[in-house]
Amino acid sequence: MAARRAKRETRVAIAREVPGLGVFVVFVLRGVKGLEKVLLVDGESLGDAVRRYSAVLVDPGSPPPKGLEGIWSTVVKYWEVLGKLSVELENLLRSSAG
Repeated sequence: MAARRAKRETRVAIAREVPGLGVFVVFVLRGVKGLEKVLLVDGESLGDAVRRYSAVLVDPGSPPPKGLEGIWSTVVKYWEVLGKLSVELENLLRSSAG
């Protein structure tokens, strides 16, 4: 039972860079449909964030990596949300700079 619970609580992180702002890392709990938390990692490269948080870079069209099959649709969904957020923040930064 404890092993099953531990597996369910394993975190999966995805990361996406927002130009001019930093790297966002989203943690998704395995087995839970939902967002746990979002970190803004300012001044850290995308590669560093991926390594530090064991994050995955998502190619929504590819098959899920081993171990992520059960939450792949959730991971892809949050990757897409981060992509939209990235575009909105870029536009906001452009409009406030100009």
